[in-house]
Amino acid sequence: MTGLYWSPGEAAVKTFSSATKSGSKGAETILKIEISVADHYALASLLTQLTEINREQAAEREASVPKKATKKKPLALPAPLLRIADMREDDL
Repeated sequence: MTGLYWSPGEAAVKTFSSATKSGSKGAETILKIEISVADHYALASLLTQLTEINREQAAEREASVPKKATKKKPLALPAPLLRIADMREDDL
């Protein structure tokens, strides 16, 4: 499970709210959290954690989507010539 962590005194939850909206894919709830950060190192740590969470979620979404078949790249060399017998000598 992914989470955000900070020490007391570095940051504090200022406000939070939620809003639910319905759409064609069903209901979706948005949770907004405002965090007050006193230390710039704590801010950097929180932003790093949020970036990691975002990457993990993007990787999960990408893994769940079926991949399209990719076209094979053409070979670097052309196809070999057909082996056709030379019949010119038999005509003499």
